[in-house]
Amino acid sequence: MDEKIPTIFVDSQRDLGIKGFLQKPKIAIIVIQSRTNDAWEKALFGSIQSQFYDFYDLIRVENYDREFTIGRCFNEAVKHTDAEYCFFIGDDDFIAPDCLIAHYSCFIYHTVLNQINAVFIASAMTLVNEESNIIDFSHLHHTGLWKTDFLKKNKFVEMRGPGEDTKMREEAEKQGFTSLFMEHYYGYYYRQHDDQISGRKV
Repeated sequence: MDEKIPTIFVDSQRDLGIKGFLQKPKIAIIVIQSRTNDAWEKALFGSIQSQFYDFYDLIRVENYDREFTIGRCFNEAVKHTDAEYCFFIGDDDFIAPDCLIAHYSCFIYHTVLNQINAVFIASAMTLVNEESNIIDFSHLHHTGLWKTDFLKKNKFVEMRGPGEDTKMREEAEKQGFTSLFMEHYYGYYYRQHDDQISGRKV
């Protein structure tokens, strides 16, 4: 009997080109869908379509019944991409138009020019309420932009509740990689509400 897996959709975005990038790798934008809120969905996918960095695949994993943990959904999504990088966004969050290019360019600056050994980069966040109004700024970090080859070799912990990204960062550091954080950038909008967990908890 085949093992049950989440339903996954992969949508490819046409490469329109960004001047100044001689080599522009594809980024997989990964969204785990577990909520049914039309306004939040419009904000999320509208922000993805507005990205200045336009060479990406959008990978949507359906988890509306929350049968699977977030770690399991992340791992299944990573299996379905040939992109060089993976960027994770919560289905209740949204991002500024320069979010992808800010993360990628900062990652390249530190890993190529400064020769820092890293496999991911994340930024600080802007906290918003249920109506998308800004309520605060936080130096907590979202899951971030990751090198896909690292994620394919090192699976997210398929644990109950939150913490999958933290465990993966700890694994990267254990293997000798440096954690990169953009404390100056707040282009990831993290929504504060009563239903924060997107995966199975029990």
